[in-house]
Amino acid sequence: MEFSYYFCSEFKSKIVLMAAQIGDKILYNGQIHLLASEPLSPYLYTNKIEKLFSGISSACYRGYCATWKIENKKIYLLDIESPCSLKDEDMDKIDEPISAMNKLFSGQTDVFAHWVNGKIKIQSGEVFQFINTGYESVYEKDIFLKFENGVLVDEKVVLNDPKE
Repeated sequence: MEFSYYFCSEFKSKIVLMAAQIGDKILYNGQIHLLASEPLSPYLYTNKIEKLFSGISSACYRGYCATWKIENKKIYLLDIESPCSLKDEDMDKIDEPISAMNKLFSGQTDVFAHWVNGKIKIQSGEVFQFINTGYESVYEKDIFLKFENGVLVDEKVVLNDPKE
């Protein structure tokens, strides 16, 4: 089975070996799913933003975890969190805000992500095979969504074989 990863080729080439990554979250068809894509990367790259938070985790080399939703065939960015805020750590030890939304989009919530072009991959269902590299784990199904300027134009669902 052949997979392509989207939105992050300029960043992925810098990180050759990496642990399994925490995916962004997306609300799609009434359910929360994990993304195996990084739709915020083109925005950060275009605006020359290299680092949103000081903390970094081997499970989140990009340094943030974003939350998205698709509503009325449009993709919206809801939040950008520090990967350190996702752990069960003492919150008194965090010296920076746990959200970067205000840093990038001052005073805005539910930001229409017009910069999203191409496909994103949603991993859904049971984990058939855990692979401790990037977004390589195999889930019950993959949902590929194609966007043009932040508008959903196509979707494809692939049911994976648990024996592969």
